[in-house]
Amino acid sequence: MGQPMGWSPNGKPCYASGAAPAFLWTEKQLHEHGLRPATGEADAFVQSQHGPAGLYLITACVLEDTPAWPPPRPAEGEAAADKPAWWP
Repeated sequence: MGQPMGWSPNGKPCYASGAAPAFLWTEKQLHEHGLRPATGEADAFVQSQHGPAGLYLITACVLEDTPAWPPPRPAEGEAAADKPAWWP
């Protein structure tokens, strides 16, 4: 796990680019996985080409589209597919 290169004025760890622990994601990474931060406050920061970017604990995030999970089950009497469309 990467060590912080410093600390922000509010006491949050700051990491060099590529050195942040795997459990801290940027908002872009969260969005790619259908997540969003539960709070607006970053848990840490990482240096990016555009300046400091907020990092969020993935365990403290929520689904962007809450009704998307769990997926709906077939209605009673409706035929269920033998296997999902994505299954090889």
